[in-house]
Amino acid sequence: MGRCRLALTISGAVALGAYEAGALAALLVGVQRLLREPDPPVQVDVMAGASAGSITALLAARTLLNGYDPVHVMEEAWVRTPQVERLLQGAGTAAPLSLDGLQRRATGLLSPGPGHEVGVVQEVPIAVHMTLANLHGLQYRIPVVDGGPRPAIPATTYLDWGRFTLQPRDPVEAYTEPAAASPVAVALASGANAVGFPPRLLNRRQRSARQDADGYEDNAIVNLPEDGLLWYTDGGTVDNQPIGRALELVHRVDAGSGTWSARPAESERLMVLVHPHPTAAGPTDDSPWAGRSRPAWLKTLARAYQLHTTQTLFADVFTMQRTNSRLVWANRLHNALAAELGRLSGEDADRWRHALQGVLDSIEADRSTIRAVSGRPAREADTAELSLEELLVEVLQATTGLAGKSVVSVTEITPERLLTGDVRVEDLLAGEFLSRFGGFLHEPLRRRDFDLGYRSTLEWMRDGGLTGHDGRGLSPQHVELALSAAVERYQPAPLVVERGRPDLPLRAHVAAARVLTRAAGIAVWERLRG
Repeated sequence: MGRCRLALTISGAVALGAYEAGALAALLVGVQRLLREPDPPVQVDVMAGASAGSITALLAARTLLNGYDPVHVMEEAWVRTPQVERLLQGAGTAAPLSLDGLQRRATGLLSPGPGHEVGVVQEVPIAVHMTLANLHGLQYRIPVVDGGPRPAIPATTYLDWGRFTLQPRDPVEAYTEPAAASPVAVALASGANAVGFPPRLLNRRQRSARQDADGYEDNAIVNLPEDGLLWYTDGGTVDNQPIGRALELVHRVDAGSGTWSARPAESERLMVLVHPHPTAAGPTDDSPWAGRSRPAWLKTLARAYQLHTTQTLFADVFTMQRTNSRLVWANRLHNALAAELGRLSGEDADRWRHALQGVLDSIEADRSTIRAVSGRPAREADTAELSLEELLVEVLQATTGLAGKSVVSVTEITPERLLTGDVRVEDLLAGEFLSRFGGFLHEPLRRRDFDLGYRSTLEWMRDGGLTGHDGRGLSPQHVELALSAAVERYQPAPLVVERGRPDLPLRAHVAAARVLTRAAGIAVWERLRG
């Protein structure tokens, strides 16, 4: 019977988070149906989000681990709640919009109450990674070892994150406390897009009960304030598609599950990318970016802003596939060498054991130097005596950088699956205007995008998204069970194709004017205040 372990990556999308919410709602309904099986063939154990995707990832984890209806939770969070009038409340002079209202509603969203339980809980914990942009900057020292120790290179990064392991049936307090370091606080900081929202304050010396153990000191950060208070903005600014971080989490979760089995027999590891952004270049005959005509300046500016999303996606997917190839090749090398070493005995085996142990000792000496130079705590030496094959595995892991890693198949849930004829993704997304803030102006726009996301996942399931590489994931019977449950639970409205900006009611125009007026007022106020 095919099995599947899912890792979900949800990108930043601002108001298009409604699309991602709809896509995840359909997927989670299907997963919950399969969790009812006597021997569940699927689990979601890793989620990674950036910006709006962090908020959605946290809600998705909660629905699986506490048995809530994902359609209700995602609708409430992304269709009904984020109306611009609510986002205007409480902003004051800090920014045009505010997430304080969403924070006040967090408990209700995380615990929707009677009538919204589905009666099934995933018993496997979920590791959740949420990307942050640290406005202060984190200084650390990059150790250099090149035939001997070298002075460390000082460097500053603005990429930060929160990483939590959430447990089945956690109380809501595990998500909301402590107030300045909780999963909810980190998710809202990750989603605080600087175009509309003020930065958010986190206490990086406080720890949530569900936060992963490694902290700033473990990572050799040298400029953490004594009080731990740092300001954060939209995580999508520095890493909008955190596939690389999700992969790190996958490898950490998978550690010990068969490093040198290039494709573990017990289950298929599947990375699912959920995002509304088009990744294909599209035809060139009508593209403003091909041909002799010079593109308009404002369109070029907008295009340059959009490139970041797909470029990080390309880089991470490329790295993932390169790692997959190296795992397969390393597995072949291990099998070939292990077969030959298995024939050795006596002095021949001792010579090989001594040689491999020498390589391993020299690597560990370099690692000790790196930890000392970077200020990281020393590790206790492992004195266990290893067999010849175990030594080979240790050396291969250390020299290839593949320790704890396994082959990961990747698949995408995007609107591109629904394109026909000359229809573009932009023609399907209702909130794809005003730098993707447009959906906040009118609830029907968010409903359209939610339905589009839900429909995208249904099409993804029909296309074999859950079957994995070479059909090694879920069986067709299990896919049909998941698909049928999602189809039965919610019926999305028919697709709407609309070129250009959608027609908005007067109320939405008034709300947009209020946002722009407030933005102008804040700019003047800050200028006068100095």
